[in-house]
Amino acid sequence: MADFNLSQNWWQFVLIALIAYLVGCISFARIFSRMKNKDVSKLGSGNPGAMNMIRNFGPVLGFLTFFFDAIKAGGPAVLVYFLYNSGFYVAGEISGYVFAGTVFPVGCFAAFLCGACAVLGHVFPILSGFKGGKGISSGVGLFWLMLGLGNPWFWLIGLGVILTWPVVIQLTKAGSVCTLTYLAGFGVWTVGTLFSAFGSGNIWVSFTVACVFFVVGLSWIAHYKNIRCLLSGEEHQTVLIKSKKKD
Repeated sequence: MADFNLSQNWWQFVLIALIAYLVGCISFARIFSRMKNKDVSKLGSGNPGAMNMIRNFGPVLGFLTFFFDAIKAGGPAVLVYFLYNSGFYVAGEISGYVFAGTVFPVGCFAAFLCGACAVLGHVFPILSGFKGGKGISSGVGLFWLMLGLGNPWFWLIGLGVILTWPVVIQLTKAGSVCTLTYLAGFGVWTVGTLFSAFGSGNIWVSFTVACVFFVVGLSWIAHYKNIRCLLSGEEHQTVLIKSKKKD
């Protein structure tokens, strides 16, 4: 392990945050809908996200939107992690840089900072007038991929949980409740994994956990209209796959 001097290398985190934000600004929902000569932001709920893509363009483009939105936050985070560290942090096999005076890997904080800024770019993209998606796909992608760096079994378990997502939405018709619950669940799982690996008394653990809370909180704020409708009983039912009408 090598000590990381923050006073000399703080600029690296600024650069990571800026690049991650710009990557997050890429709207795959808009890209895919324009391939169909339409604008998803003017269809359905107007949200450039996976569920609105499913409703208006079908499950294939909806899945692709979810996948790329997830990767644009989780993928750069994983790359940043390996710039500073290698190995699975829960298993104690990690090597690379740690913050001076601690055993906390620099890669963990840098990765979650990167992912949080990518989600920020997704929700408030400068390339689209700060009118973006709601951060669910990007947030889940970040948490899932970073959980796998803690324990490789978490990749498989997390994938199983993600695959139940559309089924639960289709059965309950409660789209907003399900998406917010899934994201919050992944967030709690991530925080628990970090505390289990490093304890709760390290300030860098706290900063990393703050990035997790930021992602979850930002997405909940982006859903404020849905939450208001839920509380007033006016939330519309979500149907991902509509049954064909019989003649």
